[in-house]
Amino acid sequence: MRKLLIGLGVLCFGCSDNTGEIGNLPDPDPFTRLTLTSDVTIDSSQVLFFRQLAEGDSLVCQIGIEGPKADPDEHIFSVPAGYYQLVTIGNGEPEHIRFMGGQRTKDSTLIEYTGGVQPPDLYYGSGYVKAGEQKRIGSAFLILTCRIALTIQQVPQEVKRIRAVLENTAEGVYLNLVIRKKPAIPPIFTELTELQPGTSPTIHFKSFPSVSSTDSSFLNVSCFDAADNLLYQGKSVSFRLVGSEDIQVSCRFQSVGRTDEYEVYTLFFDRNITGGLFR
Repeated sequence: MRKLLIGLGVLCFGCSDNTGEIGNLPDPDPFTRLTLTSDVTIDSSQVLFFRQLAEGDSLVCQIGIEGPKADPDEHIFSVPAGYYQLVTIGNGEPEHIRFMGGQRTKDSTLIEYTGGVQPPDLYYGSGYVKAGEQKRIGSAFLILTCRIALTIQQVPQEVKRIRAVLENTAEGVYLNLVIRKKPAIPPIFTELTELQPGTSPTIHFKSFPSVSSTDSSFLNVSCFDAADNLLYQGKSVSFRLVGSEDIQVSCRFQSVGRTDEYEVYTLFFDRNITGGLFR
């Protein structure tokens, strides 16, 4: 049985520093029903209420909720009468939502992951409601982040550690869906150890889009022996990440000769990169 009418009963007065812009408004019907529809399962979401002003908007409050699940979930909020834009960040975590500048507006609110931390699958929903007159609002979701899968084919016996770095991705996206023009530093990376010779492991990345329309992302792979000496290194062709991509890349070791002890390889990236939108 699906859960409906999850009673949050949250009164938004006093939830932000900008409550002075709300005033003592009439509240004929304090309850607003937000129906969230998603074809994926989302563990939890952050819902931000931006009151629409004569010029711009102002954050009234931010509330964490469960879901939404695959079936439509209906959540009840108690808000002062007025006109709002509700922005929902599926899988968003409050500590990763930042306010850039003095005013807490939609254009200055950023969801970001820094320090080499990969974001989860982040989903974005938005809708407008006139609380006090309109009793229900629906919100579907689009995905904010990208997935990249790198397959490293036929690992040689002497390779004991692989470090793969995803370069030139943005560290965040504003809630007006504008990508922040600042690369993630340090970049997102993953390391593999305890490798089995001859296997073809796949490394999975999640990231925000590429930094800007003129800069593309790429992968750097470095392979080390048991003494941590660099044996092989390779760089992929560039690819554009603009949101919702599911990119698949592969690289391989090509023999270039032999010594008395072992085969000598060079690391090559295949030039064909496949992928498309994912849900």
